Amino acid sequence: MNRMHGITLLEMLIALVIAAVLAGIAIPTAANAMAKARISGVAMAMTDSFLTSARVAVSTGSAVIICPAPQGAGCDDSVEWSRGWMLYADIDGNRRYDPHEPVIQRAEALAGGLRMYSTQGRRRVVFQSDGGNEGSNVSFTLCADSGEQVGSLVLSNAGRFRLAQPTGRQRQRCQGG
Repeated sequence: MNRMHGITLLEMLIALVIAAVLAGIAIPTAANAMAKARISGVAMAMTDSFLTSARVAVSTGSAVIICPAPQGAGCDDSVEWSRGWMLYADIDGNRRYDPHEPVIQRAEALAGGLRMYSTQGRRRVVFQSDGGNEGSNVSFTLCADSGEQVGSLVLSNAGRFRLAQPTGRQRQRCQGG
């Protein structure tokens, strides 16, 4: 008796359907994990900028300012930080970047469809010679391109920072509202 080896067309179709369902579940999960990782990376970069600013302000005795700044330009008068930011020593104390003031650090524009916004009205962060943040607490909202992955980084007046759950308003901003 001759026996055939292999699979039937029906078995093949069932296997393809199962593979498609599994791929449909796995791909969005992987994309969400990647978006969360990118948001964490930006939060770490911003945290590094906070720490550097506070350290330099304390060690030099002059204010250090972090502001949104596209590459090769001075400070933007904006709450959008997605195009990069810079830290500079405010030597003359006028709270504006002047070409003679040293740039301590520059961060590049955010990649991968990420956006970052600061609290309305907080277009710069000033670290004083005691390491504290001038003004009120400031929150940074981190958004992925899908608008679904959101993070929040809060900087207190004392110069301490923490990751926080985003508010409803922050989530709405990320979703384009």
